[in-house]
Amino acid sequence: MRSVTPSSSALFRALLVFGLGFVLACGDDDGSGDAGAPPEDGGAMDAGASEDAGTRDSGTGGDAGARVDAGMADAGSDDAGTADAGTADAGDALMGCDPEASPFGGGAGTEEDPYLLCAPAHWLALGPDEDVHHRLVADLDFAGRSYAPIADFGGVLEGGGHALANVTIAGVDRGALFLEVFGATLRDLRVEGLSVTATHGAAGLVLTVVSTRPTGGGFSRGAASTFEDVRVEGAVEATGEAGVAAGILGTFGRGSAADLRFEGSVEGVSAAGAIDALARDASARRVFVDAEVVAEVEASGLVRFGRGTLEEGVAHGAATGGARVSGLFGELSQGSATADVYSDMDLTLTHGAALELGGIGSDIYRVGGVVATPRFGRGRAGSLTDFYFGGTITVVDAPPSGFASVVGGLFGCWGGYTGCNGEWIQGGCYWDTETSGRSTQGGGQVMCTGLSSAELATPAETPELEPPTWVKTSGAAPTLAFEAP
Repeated sequence: MRSVTPSSSALFRALLVFGLGFVLACGDDDGSGDAGAPPEDGGAMDAGASEDAGTRDSGTGGDAGARVDAGMADAGSDDAGTADAGTADAGDALMGCDPEASPFGGGAGTEEDPYLLCAPAHWLALGPDEDVHHRLVADLDFAGRSYAPIADFGGVLEGGGHALANVTIAGVDRGALFLEVFGATLRDLRVEGLSVTATHGAAGLVLTVVSTRPTGGGFSRGAASTFEDVRVEGAVEATGEAGVAAGILGTFGRGSAADLRFEGSVEGVSAAGAIDALARDASARRVFVDAEVVAEVEASGLVRFGRGTLEEGVAHGAATGGARVSGLFGELSQGSATADVYSDMDLTLTHGAALELGGIGSDIYRVGGVVATPRFGRGRAGSLTDFYFGGTITVVDAPPSGFASVVGGLFGCWGGYTGCNGEWIQGGCYWDTETSGRSTQGGGQVMCTGLSSAELATPAETPELEPPTWVKTSGAAPTLAFEAP
């Protein structure tokens, strides 16, 4: 295992952002210098990100809704015009799509007559032009083919329920199907057998959902990006000394997402099952993760840093980290609003990351069933409503001499200190005291209810988790209705 300190990870991100000509403030309540803490607006997980540059309002929490923007994609050049069509729907004759045509298989790029994609080369020709419509009309198999990540996408892509299969991305500094999107729409898409291995930033779908772009006189916010019904299955890994990995989206700077699903594995210095940074102008709803998340420093089941809005989210599987581990959120900060979420992950804190003595809290290892590091203190707005943790918590060995660990059934924070005073907890919160082995929620006022496994599986014991959002069956812990196939 590489020796990685939280300060080195933060320095790497600062240098990347400095390369864009701006630095975003961190907004850290306790001044802890925690491992991997991003800027207030979600930060940039790669050198191409430009989160709210020059126009951000650092003093206010953002809209719960979401905005995003897209960019300039590299068309790629993988056997253009000669790629196999993949598997088409029986009887639809590829909707008139010609696999041999270039750059697309037909259409005019309008909403009424979209460009048709029925060959891998067509997919690799996607570009940054806004208001251009595309439709995938066949499954595309990239086995044995090279895949150069699309640098920038700004149009509309209707997946039609079709799948990209066997995409392998390796030997790159930044890796994802799309490195950036700006004002884009991606809808009804499946990704199967994905393998992404990159040095500094890796994501299953999009590395950076850009919120602003430089113009001649400043920055342009652009249109909102939208993601709907996207499912990704595969392995995502960032291998560098400051590598950040996420199952679906890296920096989600501005936009809305609904019905996202990731199944597989995520690994990096920091790793999140679904989203690395959910910024204040971003929202997500119905997010599902079933994954093994492994991080040298910070492992988060769902979102590593949350400042936007998330409604209905679940994380299954396992998360293992060297310094910070959470079943759902690594950090929640000012302006965030979260409701109807749960995790039953198996969490393991290894103490394997080398922390540094210094600012308040920097010498603390943390693991919490829902949030490792809440940052809502000192009157800052934020809310967390209707949630529970039903998984296990394991702590390996003791922290190094001079350091401490904080373990909670729900939160990895200590005492009544900043972020742990309970004012942001809006009720409806529970944890399994048996599986977690924890009799306390973790720090601050006692706002939540610890239940035995049998009690958690008794509908009457969780009255605030109400149908139709929640499904409650006697003998089973509550689940979220959207999880059903």
